[in-house]
Amino acid sequence: MLVSALSQGLLYAPMALGVFITFRILKTPDLTVDGSFVFGMTACAAVTIAGHPVLALFVGAAAGALAGFFTALLQTRLEVEPILSGILVAAGLYTVNYTVLGGQSNLYLQYDTVNAAGRRPAPPSTRAFPPSSRG
Repeated sequence: MLVSALSQGLLYAPMALGVFITFRILKTPDLTVDGSFVFGMTACAAVTIAGHPVLALFVGAAAGALAGFFTALLQTRLEVEPILSGILVAAGLYTVNYTVLGGQSNLYLQYDTVNAAGRRPAPPSTRAFPPSSRG
C-alpha cells in the first residue's frame, strides 16, 4: 500500500507543481494545468496503444504545451481574464480528450498488447471461473 501511495504521489507531483507555479510564483489564477495534464496523458496513451511508447512521451508533452498555448492565446490576443481562459480551455479539453480516445472514456493499457505478428490477441476472460462442460 505504501508503494501504491508513493507511486500515485509521484504521478500527481507535476500537476501540483504546475498549480503551485501558476498560483504562487506567477500570481496568475490559471486552471489550465488541470485539463492539460489529462490531455497530455490522453495523447500519450493513444500513441502508446498505436505502438510507439517512446514517441508517446514527446507527444504527451507537446499536447500539454498546446493546451497552454491556447490559454496564452486567449489571455494575450483576445484579452480574456486568466481565470476564465483557464476554465474555458480545461472545459474544452474534456471533449478533446474524449475524441482522442476514440469515443471511449478510458483505455486499458495492460490488456492491449500486440503479438509478434502485429495482431492484438483476444482479451482475457473476465469471468473468475469459466463455465464447465459438465451439465
